[in-house]
Amino acid sequence: MASYRKLPSGNWYAELKVLNQRDAKGGFLTKGHAVAWATEREVEIRANKSTGTAVKKSLHDALVQYRRDVTPTKKGKRWEELRIDKLIKELSFVGKLMGDVSVTDIADWRDTRLKLVKSSSVNREMNILSSVFTIAVREWRWCDHNPVRDAKRPKNPQHRDRLTTQNERQSMLDALGYIDGAAPVTVGQKVAYAYLIALETAMRAGEICSINKDTLYLGQKFARLIDTKNGESRDVPLSSRAIELFKLVPDGVGITTAQIDAMWRKARGNTEGKVVDLKFHDSRHQAITNLAKKLNVLELARMVGHKNPKTLLIYFNDTATTMADKLG
Repeated sequence: MASYRKLPSGNWYAELKVLNQRDAKGGFLTKGHAVAWATEREVEIRANKSTGTAVKKSLHDALVQYRRDVTPTKKGKRWEELRIDKLIKELSFVGKLMGDVSVTDIADWRDTRLKLVKSSSVNREMNILSSVFTIAVREWRWCDHNPVRDAKRPKNPQHRDRLTTQNERQSMLDALGYIDGAAPVTVGQKVAYAYLIALETAMRAGEICSINKDTLYLGQKFARLIDTKNGESRDVPLSSRAIELFKLVPDGVGITTAQIDAMWRKARGNTEGKVVDLKFHDSRHQAITNLAKKLNVLELARMVGHKNPKTLLIYFNDTATTMADKLG
């Protein structure tokens, strides 16, 4: 049996008694770490006292191994590493043996998280936990079931359908320091160019950042994306306006998605309330809505990288009044 207490320093102390043997250790950053240690120590003590050779692993062990061996193979490895680190620090049951984690543990954690973050964030975290349990069942043989699959998933919020006005776009460009016709120098100006390119091409921030002189074919009017979200390369046709923009950044915009995110938030805060709740990725929604007036659905799907044309409805947001005007 183990007991835990928080020390004046803020660290946690764990004390364990099992099979008449005592052990204790302090200095843990979180209670979860203390629980993980006590769980592993109990397994060691019992293993030494018995003839069994079974190795018991905790959820903490699984998250650490998954982060080390599986996460690096993924495209979004940076964000997954951050989420796994957060799970390791905050899951109250992280020290439980894999086979002892129940659907009740998952459900209680889910309900607590829903009070703090959006359902979409909770679902992403549940996806990670489910993947960890799945590989632990199929490959590592650390447990025989995946409790995450038994827990009800929260309903994701509706997809954003945020379009922008000309005044909003101009306010953001002004806040970013954009100078029409001048090659960008500051990070803010580079973000402005990335934004204008996004509005013309519907490319994602990461796709725009990946473009360089070797993937730009201005003479043939397209840019080649080598590594896209769906893992396939594609050629993006460029409008005359997009070509004008790229001529001023022939080697690419030269920034990262992290810089775009940080600078975008800062600039939005400097618009004196003229722009509220606008994300860089909303440019994709605006661009697809505009492009739908010029391209047929198959051409549009190929340009923006959607295999299923139905998914374009997520971004396409022409109003009923506008469509009525087309009908005459």
